[in-house]
Amino acid sequence: MKSIKYLVLIPLMVGCSQPSTETAFEELMDSEWSKIVSDNPVYASSMGDLRFNTEWSDNSIKRIREDHQHDQSVLDALNAMDIDDLNELNTTNYKLFIKQYENAVESFQYQTYLMPFSHRGGIQLEHETVNILPLRNAQHYLDWIERLSKLEVLIDADIEKAQKGIETGTVPPRFLMQKVFEQIKLQAFVSPENSPFFRAFESMDRSISQEDIIVIQAKAKNVIASTVIPAYLKLHKFFEDSYLPACRTSIGIKDINNGKKYYEYLARKFTTTTLTPQEIHNIGLSEVARIKTEMESYY
Repeated sequence: MKSIKYLVLIPLMVGCSQPSTETAFEELMDSEWSKIVSDNPVYASSMGDLRFNTEWSDNSIKRIREDHQHDQSVLDALNAMDIDDLNELNTTNYKLFIKQYENAVESFQYQTYLMPFSHRGGIQLEHETVNILPLRNAQHYLDWIERLSKLEVLIDADIEKAQKGIETGTVPPRFLMQKVFEQIKLQAFVSPENSPFFRAFESMDRSISQEDIIVIQAKAKNVIASTVIPAYLKLHKFFEDSYLPACRTSIGIKDINNGKKYYEYLARKFTTTTLTPQEIHNIGLSEVARIKTEMESYY
């Protein structure tokens, strides 16, 4: 009789173990947050999570494609949930959360990740990363040096994407990349002690002993000379020989592959509407006319 009782209880226990929609959604959000932190070591460091303090993000094409598959699986999981089972707070969270993944999945098709360089920031200004990192003790500086020793991998990933962009015609305007090229020169043709990367080591935290400062500065100069500068020289050569000649002379994003559709996607994303760019433009024109008429009525 006891064995029968156990047999009856097992399916009941299994049934009770199924997570509610509320629990499943919150666990999914927690899991995605953990992935964001582990996938973005610099971001993690900036928040004080130093588990990955010597690492960079994996920005390779392979990883980007893997992340896309992951985003699609998360979107599928979200679409399978019944939003009516969520409380008021999580209903709002759900709507925001699913929109992020819908945007991520849709944007992937336009392959703008094949344009990895920007005149407003990026690999050519990577020394500015220290502005958001904790550099309060000797180990923090040693971690940054170790991270710099892996900078070539980061640059190689950008070159890989840019090369693929050349092959597919997904390239930015040349006049903007000329600005990036000038910034790269400042990283490539410089002595270690005059490198932008060495600035972080010139005025170190006062809690660090002078003996440690001397050792850390020597290690920094060595890594900058042996790894950082050669990596930027490689990037400079790629820009000069391959990238700049391949960049487009036009300005509008419509001139990349599927550029018109990409622009329409951006209009939907940033206005959170289904309006077309032309419709948005027309609204702007009508508002300008309305405001002008109202202003003139006071004269």
